[in-house]
Amino acid sequence: MIRRYGRALGGARCVDAAPAGNWQTLTFIAGLRVDHRTAPWRLNQAMNGEAFKEYCRSQLEPTLNPGDIVICDNLSPIKSLTFRL
Repeated sequence: MIRRYGRALGGARCVDAAPAGNWQTLTFIAGLRVDHRTAPWRLNQAMNGEAFKEYCRSQLEPTLNPGDIVICDNLSPIKSLTFRL
């Protein structure tokens, strides 16, 4: 996400540097309540079914109260699971 072309004065060559991309995948997931965010979790990889199940077991489940409703979006790792909290 850098400019590919530039301008220099008097026909001089335009020289610039850009960082080499050492990109990593980072996933952040959290529960949202009306008044605050709960059960935040950061994962140094892409989300998959096993990681989501671990998040639900270790982070989300302890914060739930009787009568709470959990709504998930249609992310494919979530859809592939059939489990009950």
